[in-house]
Amino acid sequence: MRGLDSLKVVPFVEEHLWNDYPEGNLTWQMYHSVRNDIVRVCRRYGPTGPMGEVKIDVEVADPYAHIAEDIDFWEDGDPNPAYYILTDQYNHERYCYAELFGDDPFNAGWLLSITAVSREHMSWGLTSANTNAIA
Repeated sequence: MRGLDSLKVVPFVEEHLWNDYPEGNLTWQMYHSVRNDIVRVCRRYGPTGPMGEVKIDVEVADPYAHIAEDIDFWEDGDPNPAYYILTDQYNHERYCYAELFGDDPFNAGWLLSITAVSREHMSWGLTSANTNAIA
């Protein structure tokens, strides 16, 4: 990407992103594959958490319970994350959620990088909140 001027602004529409998985059930493996990519990008710009990347294993039914069996299954997050990428898959929609903390987590470099990784995951959305902007 060349710069911020290369980004397209698309108006928000209040409709759900299409989920083409069987019966609409988005697997945890697909959700966390996208989340892992977001975590990888955010770590280039600052501490990221609350958890790092999770191993993608089709044999594992529940990644949260599997931590009890394999402590290395899910990386620890960084202390005091500037990029807090929620680990919970709230539903079967293609969204990840992030909360940003600190002096300048929402910056041009991060925005360009997160947009580039988003292009690798078409029909996915990232909802972010810069908590420093909230009074």
